Amino acid sequence: MGFAGIFGPRTGHQPLFSDLCRFHNIDKKTRQLLKDVTDKLQLERPAELFVEPALLQKAMNSPEFSNSTEDLQALYKAWFGK
Repeated sequence: MGFAGIFGPRTGHQPLFSDLCRFHNIDKKTRQLLKDVTDKLQLERPAELFVEPALLQKAMNSPEFSNSTEDLQALYKAWFGK
């Protein structure tokens, strides 16, 4: 049974973001951080955060996320290997 078969049909940007968080085993605290980043950056497609390194870089450079820089850097390195 495929992924959609387990969870039922899911469409839209928010379900994709949630599925990617689940797939990458992102804990609740980090998921909330990523949600805050997508809100702050006003992303229409939050899942872009998983494939567009510049978005995480923008968050890392934002004073609003200065307390989370290490967490964002760890995600950046894990996802993009840089």
